[in-house]
Amino acid sequence: MNNLFEQARNLANNLLETKEGKKYQEAKYIFEGDDESIDMMQEYAKKTQDFQMRMQRGDAGVEFENAREELNELVMKMKENSIITELFKAEGEFNQLVASVMDIFNATLIGESEEKGCCSGGCSGCSGCH
Repeated sequence: MNNLFEQARNLANNLLETKEGKKYQEAKYIFEGDDESIDMMQEYAKKTQDFQMRMQRGDAGVEFENAREELNELVMKMKENSIITELFKAEGEFNQLVASVMDIFNATLIGESEEKGCCSGGCSGCSGCH
């Protein structure tokens, strides 16, 4: 059983050694060193939570619309921040790779042939497993 967990760790390390993994780790490192980007993401999380609470309460009116506008303005500001956009892009590409690996894993568990892999139609936007 320990060998199984070791193989899982090896797979995770191999994923991190791919170009997508390295790009994501680099983008994350740069992000974590930029206080402005971190503050912006924390503000976004807070404003998003506040806005969701307002929606759940059924708030309406000027305060609700102001909260919506503030959130939209912050999203636009985040899109202009190259550190945040690079992080999101790299994270998306890495997550797509991990999802492709998981598709192969799941296909194997249900007995699909290895030749099909993730290219059997289960991956939208897949760049291929090869």
